[in-house]
Amino acid sequence: TVRPYLAESFLEQTVERFMLMRDAPFHTQIRGLMGAAFTPAAVRAMREQIAATCNRLVAALPADRPFDVLQELAQPLPVQVICDVLGIPPDATAQTRQWSEALALVVEPVARRELRRASDSAARELADYMAGQVARHRVRPSDSLLDLLIAGQRDEPSISDEDLLANLVLLFIAGHETTTNLIGNGLYRLLTESDALEQLRADPGMMSTAIDEMLRYDSPVTVVARVTREPWVIGDLTIPPGEMLYCMTGAANHDPAVFQAPERFD
Repeated sequence: TVRPYLAESFLEQTVERFMLMRDAPFHTQIRGLMGAAFTPAAVRAMREQIAATCNRLVAALPADRPFDVLQELAQPLPVQVICDVLGIPPDATAQTRQWSEALALVVEPVARRELRRASDSAARELADYMAGQVARHRVRPSDSLLDLLIAGQRDEPSISDEDLLANLVLLFIAGHETTTNLIGNGLYRLLTESDALEQLRADPGMMSTAIDEMLRYDSPVTVVARVTREPWVIGDLTIPPGEMLYCMTGAANHDPAVFQAPERFD
């Protein structure tokens, strides 16, 4: 398997602790820990704070000159939101954003060696920083998401500090890359599909279905990896157990057997 990180590196060890990469019982335990912090009620409670962060970034955009919407909105927004909900000090946002951008490499199937080294360094530095934040919150608890995760870890002692830190790193990667791509791809699509943009402006209540269509049409993630647990037949090919499959979700989202006129942004 070609991995986008250096063999036996800190980054590889961290990725192997991600709940995405583990089976039960560990997966069930760490997913339960994270899930308790992201219940529908907890997410609703975050909505106002997230909206305020977004409005603050939008208000800072220049009205008298062109600007890069990725650098000034799509990239900083998810990192600021994650920092806010975790209770991380505002002065660390810029640094955590740099680490998150370097760590986005882990969603790529292949990468140059210098990028792998940079991502490995970012993983180590972010994990060290989060270890300090965990220690700070253990001494002075608050009502942040990080405090909920620390409390959950106390109730599930089989989850080590290394497991907790690795999955905090995962939060930055998962929240940063996908949200940035959705905002960038979605806004680009609206700007190139003037009818859809006018339709949405006339009826902002369609935003939820519009976002679903953005996710389908220009998927922020176009491939997911899975390992076969039993023989799997695709057409005339039988794939044995233990093989890595790259499932092309971007192509599946344009499947004419599933979507009527899949190449139309509707």
